[in-house]
Amino acid sequence: MFKNYFKTALRGFKKNKVTTFINVLGLSIGISASLIIFMMVEYDYSFDKYEPDANRICRIVSEGQGWKNSGIPIPMHEAVQQKVSGIQTIALFIQYNDYSIKVSVPKGNDKAPQIFKSQQKIVFADNNYFTIFPHEWIAGNAKASLSNPYQLVLTESRAKQYFPNIPLLQLIGKTVVFSDTLHTTITGIIKDLKSNSDFKYDAFISLSTIPSGTLKAAYQWDQWGSTNSNTQVFVKLLPNVNTVNINKQLAAIFKEHANDNDEKTSHYLQPLSDIHTNVDFDGSVNESTIRNLILLAIFLLILAAINFINLSTAHAAERAKEIGIRKTLGSKKTQLILQFLTETFLLTLFTAIVSVAITPLLLNAFSGFIPDGLKFSYFLSQPIVWGFLLLLVIIVSIIAGLYPALILTKFKPASVLKNSVVTNSGTTRAAWLRKTLIVFQFAIAQVFIVAVFVVDKQVHF
Repeated sequence: MFKNYFKTALRGFKKNKVTTFINVLGLSIGISASLIIFMMVEYDYSFDKYEPDANRICRIVSEGQGWKNSGIPIPMHEAVQQKVSGIQTIALFIQYNDYSIKVSVPKGNDKAPQIFKSQQKIVFADNNYFTIFPHEWIAGNAKASLSNPYQLVLTESRAKQYFPNIPLLQLIGKTVVFSDTLHTTITGIIKDLKSNSDFKYDAFISLSTIPSGTLKAAYQWDQWGSTNSNTQVFVKLLPNVNTVNINKQLAAIFKEHANDNDEKTSHYLQPLSDIHTNVDFDGSVNESTIRNLILLAIFLLILAAINFINLSTAHAAERAKEIGIRKTLGSKKTQLILQFLTETFLLTLFTAIVSVAITPLLLNAFSGFIPDGLKFSYFLSQPIVWGFLLLLVIIVSIIAGLYPALILTKFKPASVLKNSVVTNSGTTRAAWLRKTLIVFQFAIAQVFIVAVFVVDKQVHF
């Protein structure tokens, strides 16, 4: 039976090539856009999910009159560590605040050191950093590699960049100089972080390096009145700890040490899950943007489905005789509906294949709007994306195919075979619904067109 459905569907596609092409084009646009938007949404919501007990990890942030900051005063870290209860682990890390960091790698034997300019992703951190953001260690360990001043931990890629011809295990004890003044010794090598994270760094200098040398004043180590987003403190709470209680303790600590000008500043916990999508605290994407993208994908799919419905019902009279003969030969209504749904499924499945094929081209064409880490290879490696695509095919097949199937199976065999079948007139409910769909389709399309022009003008402005 299903084999016959497939044959009938293929013959119908071949007979109505123009209609099939229009349907494939409309559905491919909707499915492609929905697929890319789903990849973007899933990508943005996948950040910092790899940390153990991520629901207990928070960042301490600052807020004042008319401003918000993802950092806190450096001395607050030690005060929180000593006075706040309910915290399992606390980690302070400070981004290297040189905009153009030069790294020198001594070669020995009176050779000139190798210079690497404009190095990024360098932070000062302690061992607790790797408790909250765990990494896989190649050499060294999380407990001791950053316990003393002037120690350095490198990622595998950064280590290979600085020492391309030396095995990683032999790098322990090697010297790396930052900005011509900061001499550090490699004590650990970690693997590059594969998971999506807003906290991917390639070089970690021991935090105790700052107060033990000349950097103490430059980083305002003892200044309660200085708040900088480069200085961030993360805490891992004990199980079942109320964050409201922690926030009260933070307020009490800052009130104890703040100057009169700083009394209106407040500090509180920001959940790890909120960091990537909160632009008030330097998040990478606005959550409202994600919601708008989801709505856009839904509207595009609805437009594609409406286009399919309108074309299918417009060709209803052409299939009337086929339906009449099938009913005369004993076909039941459910069998006819299943046949039309099978046709829609095959067409949608083919469209989905086309959409997958053109996805790399679309990602490249709209690269300015796509997150940097989102590549087509990411699509191939995510089972959830494939599951979404399959679910999308099924849902679109049902939405786009069910209504035309119900309309087409209402024809009476006697009227059809006498060539007296009349399609829905303007007074019938079905015709009214079809007209409503057409008006809705054109209205939404015009809204999108106007929005494109407005956005284009705004971007150029």
